[in-house]
Amino acid sequence: MAIEIASSNVWAQLEAVVPFKTLPYLVTAFLFLILAYSRQNSKSNVHLLNPRGAFELTNNRLKKDFDVNCKDMLTKWFAVNPDKAVRLNCDTGTATVLPPRFAPEVRNEERFDLFEFLRDAYHINLPGFDGFKEVCQPAHVVHQVIQTDLTKSLPNITQPASEEASAAIDELFTDGEDFHPVPLAESMLQVVTRTTSCVFLGKEICRNEEWIKTAKSHASGVFTAAYELRLWPAVIRPLVHWILPKCREARAQVQKAHDIIMPIILDRRAEKARLEAQGRAAPAYNDSLDWFERTTKGKGYDPIGAQLALSFSSIYTTTDLLCQVLINLAQHPEVVEPLRDEVRAVLGQDGWKKDSLSNMKLLDSVMKETQRLKPIESALMRSLAVTDVKMSDGTIVPKGDVVAVSAHRMWDPEVYSEPDKFDPYRFYRMRQEPGKEAAAQLANTSADQYGFGLGRRACPGRFFATNSAKIAIMHVLMKYDWKLQDGFVPKPVFRAFGIRFDPSTVLEVKRRKEPYLI
Repeated sequence: MAIEIASSNVWAQLEAVVPFKTLPYLVTAFLFLILAYSRQNSKSNVHLLNPRGAFELTNNRLKKDFDVNCKDMLTKWFAVNPDKAVRLNCDTGTATVLPPRFAPEVRNEERFDLFEFLRDAYHINLPGFDGFKEVCQPAHVVHQVIQTDLTKSLPNITQPASEEASAAIDELFTDGEDFHPVPLAESMLQVVTRTTSCVFLGKEICRNEEWIKTAKSHASGVFTAAYELRLWPAVIRPLVHWILPKCREARAQVQKAHDIIMPIILDRRAEKARLEAQGRAAPAYNDSLDWFERTTKGKGYDPIGAQLALSFSSIYTTTDLLCQVLINLAQHPEVVEPLRDEVRAVLGQDGWKKDSLSNMKLLDSVMKETQRLKPIESALMRSLAVTDVKMSDGTIVPKGDVVAVSAHRMWDPEVYSEPDKFDPYRFYRMRQEPGKEAAAQLANTSADQYGFGLGRRACPGRFFATNSAKIAIMHVLMKYDWKLQDGFVPKPVFRAFGIRFDPSTVLEVKRRKEPYLI
């Protein structure tokens, strides 16, 4: 990340944009507004864990401290106050983090709005953040396409997704029969990007190297760009974003995506108009380009923003889960052979069937246990309070606060025995308990395991993410042996609310002598 470098250069570069003589007056006016705002009283009755100092005019120090120490702050607070909410100054403003018992209450609370949170946190009115802008449109077309077209198409896209994952893994892991190093983050990012692109955009684009490069870079870079921009006061972000390197990259990626995708859409529209004029039906394409065109009738949406939104929302979280599963299996090789036996039993002689992935029950358990131990964030279901909200115990979440639910219930010994231990069979056994079969499955959510959210806060693409990750893991299982490099102990990276797998992980991989091809 180039935060420090960018910060040190920005003011020098601003002199070329803003007349130097007016700069002091603008800064003075800005500081006055900040001071006035900071003295406003909050309606919250929740303890503020990291208040601003008496003479601090901005939250810059607090944002950077939150970025580094959020996990420790939340851990210490909830260790002493497991059922009490806490507030923090953070990069997205002030956040009220609720204890897990509020998850069922938050799940369907309409006054907590995800889209309003995204609107502010991801700068939807600035170029480069077009995917987030499309997500936040009032029609919520992206959400609708994911919930309907994508989810309904899952049985039909398993085979092509498997073929693309297989080809990508073979290229990246190679046929070498001796252990050789493979950088985990880059390789799995490539696999997931190609697999999701195959499903969303078809063979025409998923092998396009420029698209793969763009999609990969945008999926990881746009979140960093948004974060770096949030370190600057909101009033000058429309100016600063032109200069910050990651924001410049995001704009370039949007333009590149436009150059690749838009000609195909225009060709399809012209073909459709020509055939309809002849009284003939236009061909049906089972891809996301067609899903969005049919849903909107080709009007009132941004095709590029929609595709980028699908891309980064799928790639980032799926890659993280996939990488952490492979790390866990490298640390627990005793479960690898039982997983291979399950693949053989499920696929048998007939190959892929409609219910093949849902019958991978041990693999599903391994993945859900992985997500339980390391969810994507330490506080989940983030949204924005659009009005003051009084919770059932009297806790007040004031208008304008980000609200989230702490993930620590997933590590609670009263809920899970030996919660710090990786137990690959934990949810496999839970499936055998009456009434718990549904809750034990990865794509399903509950008040005890809400790594994908809960209720209307649940990730709409979780079924696709689950299937995509399963397919990739199955190919790795049946074709390769892998282990961690000697002496390397991967450690999750904590940044703000985020928890990411260790991106420095390098696997030692070799092709199995008798690979089971699926």
